[in-house]
Amino acid sequence: MKYDKTKNKYDLCSIGTSHHGRFGIFKKVIADAKIKNRSCYIKLIARIPQKLTLKQQFDFFVAQVFQDLDKIEYYDFIKGKQKYDFVDALPYEMEDIARITAEAKAVLDTDNPFQCGTTPRLIWALAQNKHVYTTNQQISKLPFYNKEYIHIINREKPIIDYSLLDKQINSRDSVIYLRIDNWLKFFLE
Repeated sequence: MKYDKTKNKYDLCSIGTSHHGRFGIFKKVIADAKIKNRSCYIKLIARIPQKLTLKQQFDFFVAQVFQDLDKIEYYDFIKGKQKYDFVDALPYEMEDIARITAEAKAVLDTDNPFQCGTTPRLIWALAQNKHVYTTNQQISKLPFYNKEYIHIINREKPIIDYSLLDKQINSRDSVIYLRIDNWLKFFLE
């Protein structure tokens, strides 16, 4: 299905499950967007409340000992003690994610701190000609990295520089080869 990409309802969007610090990143980005009067569609998909695993109980204990307020708040959240507007219990249909992404100027990509490579979300966003804000520090080593449209942000202090969205993107030649039709050309030649 085609979407009107010329109408941007949101400056930034992201929809993802609750893992690897995404709760804290989303919470901070939403608060920053409100201060800057920017529109965001950011949703965290999570079953709430849920029983803590043994590892989570240990992590919660360590967070309390070291006064890690972000983690304490996260564990209070997953135990159902806190409610947040940006949290949904039900997953989104791919059609809805595609529509919301088409309506945004940029996509927020949060990586797993231990992953190698990129996330599908980053590739999908680039394919839709979107700016990407990512916590993946390793992305700058990949051949398609271009600081004009891929912006690396800090996981701990995820501040979005929205002024970058006003910059005209000149060329995405470095991303073109990622398209599957170009893979076929490469293998057939």
